[in-house]
Amino acid sequence: MFFTPKRYLKVTATIIDLCICLFLSYGLLSNEFVLAMANSLFHISKESLSIKHVFVFVVTYFFYYFYCALFFSLTFGQLICGVRVIAPTFFLRRLAAIMRLLLLPVRVILDMFSREIEHPWCLKLTASRLIYRSRVISYFLATFICLVAIALTPFSPLMYKQQFLGHQQIDYGLKGFVEGDIKDFESFREIGSTSLGFSSFTIHLRQYLGL
Repeated sequence: MFFTPKRYLKVTATIIDLCICLFLSYGLLSNEFVLAMANSLFHISKESLSIKHVFVFVVTYFFYYFYCALFFSLTFGQLICGVRVIAPTFFLRRLAAIMRLLLLPVRVILDMFSREIEHPWCLKLTASRLIYRSRVISYFLATFICLVAIALTPFSPLMYKQQFLGHQQIDYGLKGFVEGDIKDFESFREIGSTSLGFSSFTIHLRQYLGL
């Protein structure tokens, strides 16, 4: 495989797509339908959560690529990097994108030994060609979005069960505390967070000041 500026756009688009699928897979990891589908395909019902996530990620990537191909003929990563599909008709552009998904393992192996950005056999198998625009704005936008996607990747586990998206209620009212003089930590009250697992201590200020 020979690394060229256009191949840089191809790699960057792939990284962006993988980061998007990583976020989606954590969100779908708690979905019973997706878990049932992954279990029927890979038989992972008795596996640990981390192993299940790997297979859910594979299922997520497949459907992500499939629906992007069906509606746009390109993935979001490819659109960001300025990729265009050359095919005779509107229908063939979408069909060619789906063929790229189904032939993904074959394409990866062939492209590794090709001097061009796509192996000639890949062009024949998909009956289409991808055009990577060599523009400054394409490289800048691709690099910027790719770096942002990578930087946000460590926060993708927060998508699991979408707890941080729930409606959190904050009570600003004063609570009752231990009566009398404050002599120990019994006057403090521990307030725990059921969603993020944090806890904090508070004390009745008026009682502490003797007001």
